Amino acid sequence: MSYFCVMNKIIRGLRFIWALYTFIILAIVVLTTALFIWTTVLLFGKKAYNLNLYYSQKIGCKLICVFSFIFITVHGRKYFKRGEGNVIIGNHNSNYDIFINSTTLPLHSVFCFLSKSELAKVPAFGIIARNLTVLVDRRSMTSRVKSLGKMKEVLNSGKSVWIFPEGTRNKTDEPLLEFQDGAFQLAVQMKSPIIVNTLVGIRHINNPNYTVDMSPGLVHSYFEAPISTEGMTSTDIPALKEQVRNLMLARLAK
Repeated sequence: MSYFCVMNKIIRGLRFIWALYTFIILAIVVLTTALFIWTTVLLFGKKAYNLNLYYSQKIGCKLICVFSFIFITVHGRKYFKRGEGNVIIGNHNSNYDIFINSTTLPLHSVFCFLSKSELAKVPAFGIIARNLTVLVDRRSMTSRVKSLGKMKEVLNSGKSVWIFPEGTRNKTDEPLLEFQDGAFQLAVQMKSPIIVNTLVGIRHINNPNYTVDMSPGLVHSYFEAPISTEGMTSTDIPALKEQVRNLMLARLAK
């Protein structure tokens, strides 16, 4: 067996052990957060929504990243204004994107994720998903229409919506998957600014092609200057998608 094969097995073994450790951290924080949300919803109902968003993003997700030794350098946080809702469009490479993204906005800003309906069935995490995200069954047109209406409500309340236009994790060797139209349609219909986010370096930490894989490391989160959608119509969406894609590709190429 060659030296490189031996070293590769050692590295894979170390990443496997680290992944088990981070899973324990993740499980503890998710269970604690789910219990917090369940309790506050039971006591205060819908009035607990803002508190739960803040707790999960500013405390829960921060703890996951800190104890997993994921170090995040954020660029462009200044583009978020208090009380202003944006459509945030990001790339999607790993299981940890949602936790990392949740720590990157300023303290005064929170957002809502668009999530797959399957997440609602995951034990403990399902409580978080049902109460804090907009769930969508992409196979159902009715579900898509309902989710669009809920995201409009979020934007009207002054909060942002975070959407992965690739629709799923990118497990290919290509930097990005093909973009779907939903995020861009929402921004154009609501005349909401689009803020593009690109996570760079996440694959070195959590490779989507391995079931159990994790490593400490540094991730860069880049926010671009807001793209105005004022005056745009559905005919502008292809060009808008291309503009966003090119911004992400430029970051990923560095």
